[in-house]
Amino acid sequence: MSQPKIYVSLDPDTTRGPSGSLWGNCDFRHAPGSYDPSEGYGLFDDFVKPINLTDDYQSVGDASPAWAQLVDADTPGGVVRAAITNTDNNEAYLASHLDLAGFAGLDNTANSGRKTWFECRFRSSYVSDWGLIVGLGEAAICAANLIVDNQTALATAEGFIGFRILTADPDGLDAVYIPDAGAETVVQEAAGTIAVNTWTKVGIYHDPEDGTFFYVNGVKHSSTGLTPLTTTPYGEALGFIIGAKTGTSEAINLDLDWFEFAQSYE
Repeated sequence: MSQPKIYVSLDPDTTRGPSGSLWGNCDFRHAPGSYDPSEGYGLFDDFVKPINLTDDYQSVGDASPAWAQLVDADTPGGVVRAAITNTDNNEAYLASHLDLAGFAGLDNTANSGRKTWFECRFRSSYVSDWGLIVGLGEAAICAANLIVDNQTALATAEGFIGFRILTADPDGLDAVYIPDAGAETVVQEAAGTIAVNTWTKVGIYHDPEDGTFFYVNGVKHSSTGLTPLTTTPYGEALGFIIGAKTGTSEAINLDLDWFEFAQSYE
């Protein structure tokens, strides 16, 4: 059984686009959003068009406005923002699906060759007393109080794999997973860090032969003593999820630049 792994590199990629170190072995991907349909499929959304919160995405929480396109001369191109208001425990979440099945099922079948890639780019105006979730999750994960009040844990048993931030370490990105109907497991605490108003990229690469790898700014980070993981959300229908909760009376602007997902057939 393969296991999630995190490896060290000293070359972070803070460029605006997807990280070459993560996507370089995605042979059927010609460019972000361009894939050879005979070998796999994918989705790239850079939010140049206004976000559709009826058919393509769902939004939950207290943001006002909720995930609106940001029109700002300093941020050309597509960006959507959740403006979380300045009330303690206010929150906002965005998911790439409604009640439909997600688009990513992590395959753990030996010799299947079905690989998965994921990455997104985001920033936050506040990183002192808050919580964050970003990664791939089941449809039902996008719900109120996904991050518990006071930001001490994720309150869900829905399948998820990705990153979280809790108020105890408000700039540390923890790599975590939750099996369907299971408990959260931390693969590595503080696998990466973020800074206020600074764009950050996080990603995942899954290979049923080699394991699951977590990326921060194009870098695979290392950990030792990992045990084989037999209960990660393999086979569950997953989709993109991002969200935040404020732990004080401080407003948060959570900005999303783009996300990309791809999966090979074999």
